[in-house]
Amino acid sequence: MKYKLFFVYCIAMFNSLLAQQNDNQDCEFKPFEVYINDTDIYSNLRDAPNGDIVFKINNKLSDNSVLTVIGYKNGWFKVNEINGIYYNFTLSDVEVWIHQSIVDTAFTYSTDLLDKPKGKKVVTIPQETTGGFSILDMHCNWIKLKTKDGTGWVPSEKLCGSPVTTCP
Repeated sequence: MKYKLFFVYCIAMFNSLLAQQNDNQDCEFKPFEVYINDTDIYSNLRDAPNGDIVFKINNKLSDNSVLTVIGYKNGWFKVNEINGIYYNFTLSDVEVWIHQSIVDTAFTYSTDLLDKPKGKKVVTIPQETTGGFSILDMHCNWIKLKTKDGTGWVPSEKLCGSPVTTCP
């Protein structure tokens, strides 16, 4: 009987490890947009996470620049395009990194934050909500946000990267 229990235990542990391995596999990343929401005069763009500063955006002259995010690593967003809203400039074909703590997002439509990717509803973000979000983490195409009403996960395609216009 002991051997049967031990065998069942080993099978359960193997299945658990296999499930963890599948959860940690790389997944397809779809670009999305966020905007700079930094209280400093300049926002630093770097050549790598915590790397050298390669470009500074003057936040007084380019209020709320929209960034196209193409990757994520340990709290840093990899960006390949920057669009200025008020002064109408575009930097494309760049590859820079910006920390998640100085970006924000908006929502055009009412959106549910979930307890985990594809999980249960925690709180609903009202239609046309702009700003006030802290981006905490990312998994595949899911973004973990903290709001004044709660914390949860949302698909990246629900984000609106412009603080002044609605997104499709």
